[in-house]
Order: sequence, then C-alpha cells, then structure tokens
Amino acid sequence: MGLYMEIPIICIPEALTAKQHQRLSELHEMLPQIVSSITPIDDGYTLHLHEDVAIMLLVEYVQLEHLCCPFLSFSLRVNAGEKSIKLDISGGDGVKEFVYQTLIHELE
Repeated sequence: MGLYMEIPIICIPEALTAKQHQRLSELHEMLPQIVSSITPIDDGYTLHLHEDVAIMLLVEYVQLEHLCCPFLSFSLRVNAGEKSIKLDISGGDGVKEFVYQTLIHELE
C-alpha cells in the first residue's frame, strides 16, 4: 500500500441528499469562472484559483465531493507571498485519469 489507501474508484451518489446534489452541481458550474490554470501533479491535478474566491465555497465543494467520491484526496493551500489559492485533487491508482475525465477536460 502506497501513500493512499486502496479505495475503489466508485462514486456514491446516494451519499448526498437531493439538496446536496443540487448544491454540488451549482458549485461545479462555478469552477470554470474561478479556475485560472491547472497543473498536473504525479497523482492528480492542482487547480489554481483566482485570489478573490471565497474559501468557504471551496470547503463546501470539497466536503460534498468527498461524501460522493471518498477515493479522492483534497488539499487546499494558500501559500505565503502568493495571491492564488490552490486546490489539489489527487488519489491512488487511476484517480488522475478519473479526475481528468470528470473535471479537468471541462475546465481546459
């Protein structure tokens, strides 16, 4: 076992209520407006977000995504001296391709 637990790449939509599904959809639709660039990393992608993004919206997005897709790992970073906010989305084997197919290709 490597850095990540071997969790199957299976989404669990029933983990979200109808209201949570609606909110996640709204947050997902917001991403193209707030992502300034994308950087591939070894096990996923880093989304570089505009500096004026409300961090609580990102926390809400991560919370809902994690309920539905527990195989995803998230890391939210605000580095000293930098203006952009970074959101890493990563995971074990196959997760990088999953993230590309379900999110990144829509943002490029």
